[in-house]
Amino acid sequence: MKRSVPFAAALLLVLAAVPARSGQNAGATARLYWLTSNTAALSGNNSTAAIPRCLVTLKGLASLRAVDIQLWVNACDFSGLPPAWQFQAGGCAEGNFTAYTGGFTSGTSSIWPNAFTADPALPVWTEAGMHYGTGDCWLLPHGFGMIRLQAVGTAGVARQTSTEYGVFGFQLDLETGCQGDVVDPNGPAPVLLWPVLRDTCHAGCHGIQIAVWDASLARDYVALDPNYSYLTWNGQLSPEGCLMPENAAQACQAPAIPSTWGRLRRLYR
Repeated sequence: MKRSVPFAAALLLVLAAVPARSGQNAGATARLYWLTSNTAALSGNNSTAAIPRCLVTLKGLASLRAVDIQLWVNACDFSGLPPAWQFQAGGCAEGNFTAYTGGFTSGTSSIWPNAFTADPALPVWTEAGMHYGTGDCWLLPHGFGMIRLQAVGTAGVARQTSTEYGVFGFQLDLETGCQGDVVDPNGPAPVLLWPVLRDTCHAGCHGIQIAVWDASLARDYVALDPNYSYLTWNGQLSPEGCLMPENAAQACQAPAIPSTWGRLRRLYR
């Protein structure tokens, strides 16, 4: 059966075909946060909240037209995505994922203003959600899930490089009775989230980065601030905890089964 491509995804496929060149956002950086309120971040990378909220931000933006954010998700030991985190259609946790394009604040907020509604506002087409168990076109390793935002504007707009903008927020309900959530009698399953950028339906992989297009359609691969480059839920990076790829090249590997991921190292906080 031939699948239709969502509109925002189709536009990003067109943008991805534009010859790569550095744009106006070459010096930008991204961060991942767990939030305690719309305008306050949790201290540290680990959350134990039953209904956690995540925010992805960008600082150093000079011009914005589109973004592609791909957050890979798996159990801390890469044993597979727990059912409590399977928010895709047909998953145990279907309906317990809520996306917020631009984050949880308005464009006039003094902290993490919405990158798309800040003045001048940027109307966008968006696709956001969980991908799990999808076809090879998504190039997801076996057992991994992906929380993804694709947002494409009708045109490009200028932004202030000194401002840290909210780009993608989402809220999760992890107390629904699915295996691995906070009410599981066996306890919550520790989970790791981190960004790995692949070109959808292509072989290209850019490692631990996100993609940003400026008004001229030039594409930059934005790196993560090292201190804000991953999140854990009921876990931590430790000798007995979560595993991370040693480098961007390893992050791009797509093994057939989790045991072939290979060459992983344990990172210490």
